Amino acid sequence: MISHHSVFSQEGLRIAGNRFADLMAVAIVGAILAVLLLVAREAAAPLEARRSIDLSWRALPGYAALSLGRGFAAYFLSLAFALVYGTIAARVPRAERLMMPALDVFQSVPVLGFLPGLVLAMSHLFPTQSASGGTIC
Repeated sequence: MISHHSVFSQEGLRIAGNRFADLMAVAIVGAILAVLLLVAREAAAPLEARRSIDLSWRALPGYAALSLGRGFAAYFLSLAFALVYGTIAARVPRAERLMMPALDVFQSVPVLGFLPGLVLAMSHLFPTQSASGGTIC
């Protein structure tokens, strides 16, 4: 006897959920590969000469605007991360069992403990940028 599963039955929902998880896994692996390819392409690019910093008072508003922009970008990225992370942890009990201990561990590390890894990652992501410290920090 052939069994047909309705999309609204428990079995149908389980199968649809598995397909969604498979698609998400493929999308994540694809995104990781795309990032690795971009990093590899940037690594082969020649280094750019260092830019000089304008120390006049007229350049101060521009530098302040860049710094403010980096601060807003960091805020919105952290807000998006918190909303997505919290939503997943609240809705998927299996994911919560992994995500909450990881969050506890990462929160116990001081923020400056992440800085060397961030600087290293950013310098590898953007090796042709002359503002290695200014863009990153």
